[in-house]
Amino acid sequence: MKQRVLPLLFVMLAAASPVVCAIDLGGILSTAQRIAETAKPAESDPAAQEKLLGEEAAREILSRAPLAPLPGLQRYVNQLGRYLAAGSGRTDVDWRFAVIDDASANAWAAPDGYVFVTTGMLADVASEAELAGILAHEIEHVVQRHHLKAIQAASRRGQLAELAGIAKDTAAAEGGSTLTVNPELEKLRGTIGQLYERGLSRGDELDADRRGVELAGKRGYDPYGLMLVLQKLGARGKDDASLASFTRTHPSIDERLKKLEAAVEDLEPVYFPGRTQEARYRKYAQF
Repeated sequence: MKQRVLPLLFVMLAAASPVVCAIDLGGILSTAQRIAETAKPAESDPAAQEKLLGEEAAREILSRAPLAPLPGLQRYVNQLGRYLAAGSGRTDVDWRFAVIDDASANAWAAPDGYVFVTTGMLADVASEAELAGILAHEIEHVVQRHHLKAIQAASRRGQLAELAGIAKDTAAAEGGSTLTVNPELEKLRGTIGQLYERGLSRGDELDADRRGVELAGKRGYDPYGLMLVLQKLGARGKDDASLASFTRTHPSIDERLKKLEAAVEDLEPVYFPGRTQEARYRKYAQF
């Protein structure tokens, strides 16, 4: 059996400069002009469309709660997320990971490589393998373009075709110009907000579960990490207020655990035993 070790890449990331920025909130909220000036027409350039929609989706998520003011934790989550994403097969996006200061338990992804996890979710995490399971699930949403396809399906063709022009109008309005925000962008933002309020389809969530445990295992972590987190969330009870958003936007925990058990059992033996790294998680996840 091939020896299971955490590859050198994570060691390199851990030794990187301490000034590693997970997500630049100011940048997300003020770069529409830069993107609009450099992007090709979004309708003919899928990468440009994903970038613009990703910025808008990240804006929506960050409008609900701020980034946690914990630079050490932000750096750690960003490094771990980038290590996992390096094995996902998507090298065409700039992966960004961050922790949101929110007591509710949840995690989200957005097109173009954005991944967010709440402090409320981390409250039930006890190891790096468990965190890896959460992040790998969200990474697979981006890899499979689940949110991107859902936004595209719910948006009018004209809204998407005019994204670059909409971004320019918005940048001018937000920069103090007398222009008003393009109404098409307001509609698009409404569509994105509704998606994150109701969640993805059951099929998309179960797909990300199945692919996520494989990704975590492939990168050297215990594939049971996500299952352990879900078990602890389930133990909180269905009436726990911190789970309201999570239960509304995901399939039932019981169904996910059943499907995940089958998915883990189907993994190749080389994925076991995976690393858990409890001590390293406790060292960095202090909040």
